[in-house]
Amino acid sequence: MMTSSQDLAIAAALTELGYDFKTWLTVADFSSDSNSKSLEKGDRLLKYNGKEIVSLEELKKSLNANGEKPAELTVGRKDKQGNYKEVVVPVTTGEADGERQLGIYLSTEHKFPIDVQFGPQNVGGPSAGMMFALGIIDRLTEGSLAGNHHVAGTGGDLG
Repeated sequence: MMTSSQDLAIAAALTELGYDFKTWLTVADFSSDSNSKSLEKGDRLLKYNGKEIVSLEELKKSLNANGEKPAELTVGRKDKQGNYKEVVVPVTTGEADGERQLGIYLSTEHKFPIDVQFGPQNVGGPSAGMMFALGIIDRLTEGSLAGNHHVAGTGGDLG
């Protein structure tokens, strides 16, 4: 959760500052066996039936529009040398809660134009994301966001 929080903090800060970076939806795991023979953990989802996947919302629309028909998913898959190669695989969808689904859990992967290192060690959980994002913005802009004040922050349960 901490790694995800840090990645999302970098993405939020760079988005706020107008930086361009690449984001992929990736296969984190499988919620059913329906596409477990075609897809692999770590696959980057690139195209659905030849149409570039630009967001989760657009992918959901495409899955629903295609319905029960078989489809093709173009993924970026690492080869033995660690390089991503495009592979076209057949996929099917199932229905859950009135929506078509691939039977996978998704995560996001980013390629940022800068390297960001975080100091906290042996800390878990996602709650520091906002403070990380503010720290990144502070480092990448002139002056200090807090002026001459010292600021501390923590996460917490918003539920």
